[in-house]
Amino acid sequence: MAADPQVVESQQDRLGMWASLSLRARYDAVWFAREILQLKPMNGEPTLDEDPNASWELDLWQVEMMNACCDVARKRAGFPTVCNHDGHQLISIRACQGPGKTFGAAVLMHWFNFAFPGRIVATAPKIQQVTSRLWNEFRKVAERAAPGYRELFEVGATSITWAGDPKWFAVAETGAQPENLQGFHDKYIMVIADEASGVDEAIFPVLRGALSTGVVPIGLLIGNPTQNIGTFYDSHMREDVRRDFYTMHVSIANSKRVSREWADAMIRSYGNDSPAVRVRVYGEFADSGEGQLIPLLWISNARRHAVDPMKGDGSLPRWRISVDVADGGEDKTVITVGRHYDTVRCMLYQREYSFPAAEAPIRAADEVERLWHLHNCHRDNADDIVVDSLGVGAGTAGSLLDRGLPVVTYRGGESSDDPSQWRNRRVQSYLALRNDFRDGRIALADDMTPEWADFEAQLCSIKVRPGTERVEDLITKDEMKRKGFKSPDRADSLAMQYATQAPRLTLQATQRTGLHVVTSNLWDGM
Repeated sequence: MAADPQVVESQQDRLGMWASLSLRARYDAVWFAREILQLKPMNGEPTLDEDPNASWELDLWQVEMMNACCDVARKRAGFPTVCNHDGHQLISIRACQGPGKTFGAAVLMHWFNFAFPGRIVATAPKIQQVTSRLWNEFRKVAERAAPGYRELFEVGATSITWAGDPKWFAVAETGAQPENLQGFHDKYIMVIADEASGVDEAIFPVLRGALSTGVVPIGLLIGNPTQNIGTFYDSHMREDVRRDFYTMHVSIANSKRVSREWADAMIRSYGNDSPAVRVRVYGEFADSGEGQLIPLLWISNARRHAVDPMKGDGSLPRWRISVDVADGGEDKTVITVGRHYDTVRCMLYQREYSFPAAEAPIRAADEVERLWHLHNCHRDNADDIVVDSLGVGAGTAGSLLDRGLPVVTYRGGESSDDPSQWRNRRVQSYLALRNDFRDGRIALADDMTPEWADFEAQLCSIKVRPGTERVEDLITKDEMKRKGFKSPDRADSLAMQYATQAPRLTLQATQRTGLHVVTSNLWDGM
């Protein structure tokens, strides 16, 4: 059956319209974002100044990023540039937390593949960071765009194909396997390295190779400045490297989407000199603070650990649930759930609860028991629960013991296993945690907590007591509070995963027989 001439003509008209718009977009990325993607206030919608969380308007730093990339095409075509006047094809952006980095990268993907029939390679330390975050932002932008625009491409799990052309696409590749990026060359090519601080260093020579030819090659490095080594750091801080890049710095001062309330709370809780505050609030590279037990770099490495938390190293795991019970006020009850393997400890998630003071002991016990059954924990597998058993926590520990669950009654001020090495049990647990971070024996699930900045800041706030020589010691929680720092409830709950005591099974007092500790109600089968 012959095609309807009117339908064919209508399709050709639409294609011709998009083609003409594509030529305009090629040298005006901001116009494309505002008019085609409709990233602007419409129909009474709020501006960025009126409501940053609800506005579709581009932030000023996002406008600069769009122009910096578009200037590569302008410079090569002989047109006036806007900001990237040298036409640097490498753009590096260090940014604080929450300004819209991934959203901005997704907008760039739309612009580049609409304007140029070429290739985009998007990479990050983990493939899921691309396929879930960046791809989701790409879809979100597409839904906002002008009618008919969405029909120009097809979004798959790891690729986006334009105009049905297999050579005109965006593809997600893991930053942990540089060889996957080799062989990508095209007349028009863009490489995006998201979370660039954590991308494998072997990626960058391959990235430069991919951009060494072509008419419009663009490389974008964007992320939080979490590491003081590597190409991303050098692109901002080493003059001999920086001269090859167009660089940008996004902080609380020049991003309207970053919550001022959150930033102020972080500064009040941990101070301006906290490495986590410098990175997450100010978008600055930060050295470890004086006496800092766990550097931010080690925390970032643990987040990028390649091990699957549910598979570990292949050994038989055991579950451990650790709970730091708060008595209300500003302090929160924090529960951490981990799976311990022979060579690695995997932290699956950590949750924070605001229980009323009078109800905290039982409410915390109820939640721990729920998680115990949720994960099919059993004492025969050596699964256990660690409870900070001072103050209100003693009630939680007692309630769990009454329910027949194996509980480690943890008291940080008690003597350690070796008082000649660690001043108390809290110090011993934190030093064991420090060693696992240092040696790469701890993995933090990417979705372990929705409050990464607070979690990192608390870990970075734990400091070694100055002048300590023979016996290792830490600044106490009371001393931290007197200095105005927030109680490190998240950090304490994590450190309790390293408790070394054996669990109790009843409330009855233990009795010593020789070198062994027994209870009046031993585990079945023991």
